[in-house]
Amino acid sequence: GGTVSGGALYYPGKAVTITAKPATGYSFVGWYNASGTQLSPSTSYSFSGVAIGGTTLYARFASTAYTTTATAVHKTANGVNTLASAATATTGGTASASQTSTYYGYSVTFTATANDHYIFRGWFSNSNGTGTALSTSASYEVKDISANIAVYAVFEQKAYTVSVVVRGITS
Repeated sequence: GGTVSGGALYYPGKAVTITAKPATGYSFVGWYNASGTQLSPSTSYSFSGVAIGGTTLYARFASTAYTTTATAVHKTANGVNTLASAATATTGGTASASQTSTYYGYSVTFTATANDHYIFRGWFSNSNGTGTALSTSASYEVKDISANIAVYAVFEQKAYTVSVVVRGITS
């Protein structure tokens, strides 16, 4: 989760300063003693009065959690994009993420399922179903998460052919 510095040979009564630096994707939680009591939430901690036999302090780091969301967007028969609202969230199909909070460096899988009379067209980066085409697979995995992610599953209404046949009347 990070690195620490400042641990060395000190004499009782001398001031000691220790520092912690979180690694990418982590945050610093604090300095703790052996019994689990937080001594300081700051990355830099100074104290004096080192106990005879030494003092052990523990730096705690936490992995950063990122939000991962999948939203369904449907295109009507005339090609108009419609961002799913609460009332129409599943008109064209459903979009979901394997988890809504994903830790730094982990993966998330997005899944799209088209409803009857709709076709899944792909995952896109913009909320109106345009922008960068991320994948055309209904199951889309993003590895090594390092930021919040929002993806949009585009479902398009199927078009059907209506044939009209004129039959003449013979006499």
